[in-house]
Amino acid sequence: MKTGLVSVSFRKLSVGEIVDLAVKCGLDGIEWGGDVHVPPGDIALARAVGAATRANGLEVACYGTYYRLTDAETEIAPAVIDTAKALGAPLIRVWAGVCGSRDASDAQREEICRNARAFVRLAAQAGIDVAFEWHGGTLTDSLDSALQLLADVPGAHTLWQPPVGMKPDECAAQIRAAAAHIRNIHVFSWEGTHRLPLQAGAGKWRVCMEEIRKLPGERYMLLEFVAEDDVRQLECDAQTLHRWLRGAWSE
Repeated sequence: MKTGLVSVSFRKLSVGEIVDLAVKCGLDGIEWGGDVHVPPGDIALARAVGAATRANGLEVACYGTYYRLTDAETEIAPAVIDTAKALGAPLIRVWAGVCGSRDASDAQREEICRNARAFVRLAAQAGIDVAFEWHGGTLTDSLDSALQLLADVPGAHTLWQPPVGMKPDECAAQIRAAAAHIRNIHVFSWEGTHRLPLQAGAGKWRVCMEEIRKLPGERYMLLEFVAEDDVRQLECDAQTLHRWLRGAWSE
């Protein structure tokens, strides 16, 4: 497994500062966010960010967009893909709609699936894969809904992160059930609505890691939601993640 950083963890930092931070933390790659650091359609910037990433010995792990696959947003789909290609991203993160699975009507669900199928086909022509964000308030807010979405959109993948408040065994069950579709993992520790140092989640992540190690293929473990948005905490979290990947779970 490789390690990395989700750039939107530090929206106030520049691209250069994000790159330097990832290098300092000994990470392998960066998921570049599309809201601040690499906006869709800015091809020159995307090329520059991709080049800077690779020049510093890092990889572009993913293009983390906020494209939600609604009819209202389909006109930006080509720009999203062109930007990802210029960045050199192997994967694009998209969001499965604007409401949760319980609230989505059949028509809304079909809208998201239809647009997702078209987006996956268009991205494939550029040699890029597509993965859904695993997140509340979208069609990936439950395991059953996420698996149905993946079945309805051939060729799509998913990211995975532990739903806030979910017990370790339930998290492990999600990973097992979605194993064939999971690409990268977003790594953080929360208690209620509070971000914690990553080590505080060692018990949960140890259970999860047993299943993550069984997943087929290569993937990034991407640090996100750093406590207090503190770069010093990221350095500690990166050390924690490196220890965990070596099988050392105590400080």
